[in-house]
Amino acid sequence: MEPVDLAVDVRGSGRRTLVLLHGLGSCRDHFEEVASTLEGRCRLVLPDLRGHGGSPAARVERLEDYVADLVPIVRAHAPVALCGTSFGGDLALFVWNAAPDAVEGVCVVEPLLDMDALWRWAYRSAWTRRGAYRRLVSPFFERNLERLVALMAEYPLTADLDEPARRRNAEAHLRASEETLHSTLRVLRAPPSRLGRPSGTEARALVVRALRSPACPAPEAAQLAERLGGEVGTVDAGHCVQLAAPRAFADVLSGWLSP
Repeated sequence: MEPVDLAVDVRGSGRRTLVLLHGLGSCRDHFEEVASTLEGRCRLVLPDLRGHGGSPAARVERLEDYVADLVPIVRAHAPVALCGTSFGGDLALFVWNAAPDAVEGVCVVEPLLDMDALWRWAYRSAWTRRGAYRRLVSPFFERNLERLVALMAEYPLTADLDEPARRRNAEAHLRASEETLHSTLRVLRAPPSRLGRPSGTEARALVVRALRSPACPAPEAAQLAERLGGEVGTVDAGHCVQLAAPRAFADVLSGWLSP
């Protein structure tokens, strides 16, 4: 696939540059409160992934399609610290391995390391694995705003959000390209490889888990941090930390960037 020219917001100032990568179905606008807190401490680069927010729609054949869009941005602003939430965390690791010389730090936030809780939820209203899978991906197929907001009130990764945050999340899902979302979900049927630390890099690594989320349990987070040669941080929130606890999340990032 040809790379896509992404919509990017650059703001703030400081001796370090932080690139924030949102998750599947989200957009850069969800980092607004985090960016407002951090923009006096560092320079911020906020891209919308292909088919999300203000970026053009495009099909996805492999995760490297997203990486090809992001590497030119990372190199243009190098050296950068990379931070990705949820699916964006997986992409941050792929970008780090594709351009290790341009990255001085990587923060992976709430990667989906344990699917068991999601499958248990899905099987409550499904009798077959196919039906449960369709329930798992239902937020990416629902196109009615009110039904999507209601679905997010019970979905394990968004249930902790208050109604305005769920609505904000749902609106971002509806802005995203159906072609991009659905082709990405097909790729993700085979879970992405959990990449390790690129050889020769001195970049600092951090894995952030939300204390009230089922996605990233403590043992799995510790294993990932060990593989990346980093450490684990926590935020007292659910999975969507940038919406649920933006100031606490910004404080974690600020502490990570400060050394």
